[in-house]
Amino acid sequence: MAECVRVLLRLPALVAVVVLVACGAFPGTRAPAPPEDRPGPVVPPGLERPLLRMVNDARATPRRCGTALMGPAPALATDSRLTAAARGHSDWMAETETMDHTGRNGTSFADRLLDEGYDFSAVAENIARGYADPAAVLAGWLESPGHCRNIMNPAFTHVGSGVAAAADGALYWTQVFAAPR
Repeated sequence: MAECVRVLLRLPALVAVVVLVACGAFPGTRAPAPPEDRPGPVVPPGLERPLLRMVNDARATPRRCGTALMGPAPALATDSRLTAAARGHSDWMAETETMDHTGRNGTSFADRLLDEGYDFSAVAENIARGYADPAAVLAGWLESPGHCRNIMNPAFTHVGSGVAAAADGALYWTQVFAAPR
């Protein structure tokens, strides 16, 4: 407040009132914090790690993905570059409240992996919105033939997951599957 008073002494009256409001001199009139300083929606902690375990459990058992019978597949290892790409895409979807494989600046999931420095021979992405926990999103993906095939594809060796919350609290999920070149 002392800094505001020093500024006030050098300003015309109308501008001084604006400074007083911004400094909070009048009850209930403090200017709102810039958006980046406000806390955003909170993602419950610990959602990504259980999802990896559940995906690897699902891969261990043969299953039908639509009309395709998929055999068991080896466990996936987490890769930090895939995780960064998945988190970034979930963040973008939550910020824009858009669920799409095409992301910020028109990027594809392949672009996002290359941007993270992961050179791949095979890549796929699952996205979802509105599921409250890892078990629910995995169940949804396993019910969808294409998403299920991504999960069960033995060509993939790495995975990365990301979860972000939109302003309305809805969770946006991204899971990226890949194998290095």
